[in-house]
Amino acid sequence: MATFTKREDEVVSLVDRGLSDHGIAERLRISYRTVRTHLDRMYRRFHVQSRGELVALWRRTSTR
Repeated sequence: MATFTKREDEVVSLVDRGLSDHGIAERLRISYRTVRTHLDRMYRRFHVQSRGELVALWRRTSTR
């Protein structure tokens, strides 16, 4: 079962809402590079290759 950290959960929830990486960075008050790092690490850890796959996994496992 996929487990997301609190920050990863925040990032993916904003991806799910359609925000761009720059929009996510602005909303969370973190750098664009930090957003990309979170996404890249989640792609590798969960073996997904796209935002859509990541969001689908998050929706299946998240307790939102």
